[in-house]
Amino acid sequence: MWGYSGTGRRRLWPFILMSVGLLPSAAVTPWPTAAQERTARDTAGGPSAEAERIRQALQASVKAAAPTHRLWLANDRSVSGILVSESDTTLVLRQVLGPRNEMTVPYRKSEVVRVEALPAVTVTSADVRLQMDFPSLTFFKRPPYSVVTDESYFLVRNAMDALEKLHQQFHPHFPEGAAAPGLPIQIVFFGRQDDFRRYAKGHAPHLEMASGFYSSEHNRLVLFNQTASEDMASFRQRVAELRRQWVEAYPQGLPPMLSTQLRNLEQRGLEYTYMVIRHEGAHQLLRSYGVLTQKPPVPWLEEGLAAYCETSRIGQVNTQRLYELKTVRSEGQLLSWRALVEYRSAGGLLGRDPTWSRSAYAQSWLMAYALMRDHPDAFHRYVRSADRGEAGGGARPESPADQLARAVGLTWPQVEALLDGWLARLLAY
Repeated sequence: MWGYSGTGRRRLWPFILMSVGLLPSAAVTPWPTAAQERTARDTAGGPSAEAERIRQALQASVKAAAPTHRLWLANDRSVSGILVSESDTTLVLRQVLGPRNEMTVPYRKSEVVRVEALPAVTVTSADVRLQMDFPSLTFFKRPPYSVVTDESYFLVRNAMDALEKLHQQFHPHFPEGAAAPGLPIQIVFFGRQDDFRRYAKGHAPHLEMASGFYSSEHNRLVLFNQTASEDMASFRQRVAELRRQWVEAYPQGLPPMLSTQLRNLEQRGLEYTYMVIRHEGAHQLLRSYGVLTQKPPVPWLEEGLAAYCETSRIGQVNTQRLYELKTVRSEGQLLSWRALVEYRSAGGLLGRDPTWSRSAYAQSWLMAYALMRDHPDAFHRYVRSADRGEAGGGARPESPADQLARAVGLTWPQVEALLDGWLARLLAY
């Protein structure tokens, strides 16, 4: 079904083991149906008393909690909050962390690079529609994101920090996007995986087992708390078992190398959860800022660009995708580059069997990475032209593969050679 992009479940444990060198190279909640959401949106779209009541209540709660300033720190971090006092040496921020939860933190001016005053936060009609669609969830706003959740803000905050960091990095890498989002950027964040699955069953049935999905129909990113997922629970059990085995093998104490590897494993598990969030958040930004608008989408382009954004800084080498590439190559499951570029399906890259999808996701990342590195300007022009559905002139329309080659100034055999070369170099690491 077109309109949904999802992150498939991945083999987390072997990927993380490989990345640290340990492998060779509940209660049922009545979430709204799609029809109920449309009814709520139609109701909120008019001048109803209920919609106005909700708007006023949301505005009051947002005004009380909205940060007034963002501090950019010397360690490449930023923090937002309400600036409550300032001295010659210190800035004090109050951070509201949810109902009846807040903290006041002092920051030395010597560690602050700059102070940014934030605009006032306003509740929009789209925010009212979001709350009406999910009346049992708590609303909060961290521009450009509007969020409803049943989770503790302490847990949602980490996901929001990852999404805000992604948003800050986005425009330098995608200058063709609009200066401001043309669509509201909304997030539905479930605390429980079971609740996420029930909601997905009614809105994106083929993505019930995904780690999250983006709905272009509603322009909403739907996630759940990855730290409480089945995959992460299994991962923690495996780490605990590995720790127990090593402690038994080394009763006098773990060698420093093994202690370091255990810490790295635990860190990699957290990094994986943020990869999922950044992947789905990238889908939303690519659509909200008009970088991609085509209907139906070009599967490899949609997923390749989202995977390109998965790393902690957009455009870095993606070790998860490299692991998948190494695996599918060893299994003889690499796809033809032309077949991948020309593949079209309403189900996107999840429209085939899991082995094919794993290859398609990983190779789509490599295509985006290689073309962004070697032909960035031409590739950005291709993104714009492909999104408008343009093809070459002449009696016979160009195939999608030939259109890509022409856009970057190469022949198709040269594009294949470029991709094969990058594949060989990256897998040699």
